[in-house]
Formats: sequence, C-alpha cells, structure tokens
Amino acid sequence: MVFTSQQIVHLGLLVAALGILFLGGFQQIRYLKLAPRIETEADFEAFKKLARMQMYLTVVFLLFAMPAIVMIFTDHEVRPSLGKRLVLWAPFGVMGLFSLFTKHQEKKIQDPGRCAESFRPEFELVCLSWKKRALPDF
Repeated sequence: MVFTSQQIVHLGLLVAALGILFLGGFQQIRYLKLAPRIETEADFEAFKKLARMQMYLTVVFLLFAMPAIVMIFTDHEVRPSLGKRLVLWAPFGVMGLFSLFTKHQEKKIQDPGRCAESFRPEFELVCLSWKKRALPDF
C-alpha cells in the first residue's frame, strides 16, 4: 500500500490530533482522581488550571484536525483500495469514540454537585467560559 504525500500529511495531522485528544482525556481522568470535589482554594485553582489546559488543547486539536478533515475530502485518488480507505478513515472513528468519552468526563468535572457552595458562583463562570469560549478568560 503506497500513500500519496497528501495522504501522509493527512495521517500525520490525525496522529497529532489523536495524541492531543488522548492527552486531554488522561488529564481529565487524573484530575478527577486527585480532586473528586472542590472544597478548598487549592482544589478550585486545580480546577481552573485544568479548564485552561483543556481549552488550549481544544484549540491546538482543531488546528490539526480541521486540515485533516479538509484533506480527506480533497484527496483526488481515483480508486483507493479498501485497506487504504480504512487506514485513512479509521482514525476519525477512534477520534469520535474517544471524544464521546472525554465529553462524558468533562460533564463529570463540570458537575456543580462536586463544588462547595462557597466556590459555586466562580465555578459556574469558569464552566460557562469553558463551554462557550475558545480561550480562557478567568
């Protein structure tokens, strides 16, 4: 199986995007183990640090994933083999499945029930920023 230079770049972009996605997912798992609740100022600072990192990772992820998505649809190879199509499209499936997992983790992290009342207003502002903005404003 021989890949064109465009297909090699496409796969490289996808590998980078998957690496970023996995890094973000593992950070979420680690955070939930280390801080199941936000009860102290240190817990809240750890939450904000995680939220910032997740937001930055999302931007970097998109910088790799978006060109890969465009490239898969602009590939002009006439009839790629089934094996080649699987290699080129399978990373999108892995990315989709792992994105479901990370979204589930994100919902756990952003659950207001894990936050002490004293931090709740600030917690909700950070969560809103995390959900609605590309870059942190907290």
